[in-house]
Amino acid sequence: MSFAGLHDDGPVRANGFRTYDGESDGKKFSVIIPQEISNDDRDPTGWMLWPAARCFADYLSLRPEIVHGKDVLELGSGTGFGGIASYMMGAKSVTLTDLPEGLKRLRESCRCNGLESVEEVQVHACPWGDMAAVDELPRKQYDVVLCCEVLYKQGEDVYEALMQTIRKTVKPGGKVLIVYEYRGSMLEDQYMFDLLFDEYPEGRMEVLEEGDEDEEDAERRLLYMFPVPDNTTK
Repeated sequence: MSFAGLHDDGPVRANGFRTYDGESDGKKFSVIIPQEISNDDRDPTGWMLWPAARCFADYLSLRPEIVHGKDVLELGSGTGFGGIASYMMGAKSVTLTDLPEGLKRLRESCRCNGLESVEEVQVHACPWGDMAAVDELPRKQYDVVLCCEVLYKQGEDVYEALMQTIRKTVKPGGKVLIVYEYRGSMLEDQYMFDLLFDEYPEGRMEVLEEGDEDEEDAERRLLYMFPVPDNTTK
């Protein structure tokens, strides 16, 4: 597998495109993500392809059953890489979401991958905590809710809103996937993990990629997987 132009020590910010070449169940595929940053984009974070995203795609290619045949919702999609990669690996449907100002970017990612007219891949605005926006999503609930590199030093109110959206959108018996980059400390993000483990106590963590063991604050790419009980009340 290759992630052209993505360095392990940080995100790539460049004009043009980045391509992830993968293989799953013997089938090769590519995910093309635009990296053009327009002049009116004040915050370029959503355009970034973060290293943990590559690690998640590598992991998923070895375990496609996590998304194969499933309805997947990605919250805070950014470039849409996580959701698009899930679709390439057999997801039944994918809904990519972000703030309203991020939808143009998501639609461009879909266009680059020939998915702009695919009914099973949709783009919707879904600010966290906005239940009216949740009601506008194409499905009431999803088998998999994916949050790929969205947790980073945000306030408790933001994380409570995200948790509210997760509770509303994940099916009983489904899974919540949190792709996270550990950057020397989890203190600012611990509140969100406390919310998740309180709600879904069977959650577990897997290391996708270790950082440099010689560095005290070595970065690690992690996947937290939270099985949702069948009797979860929505």
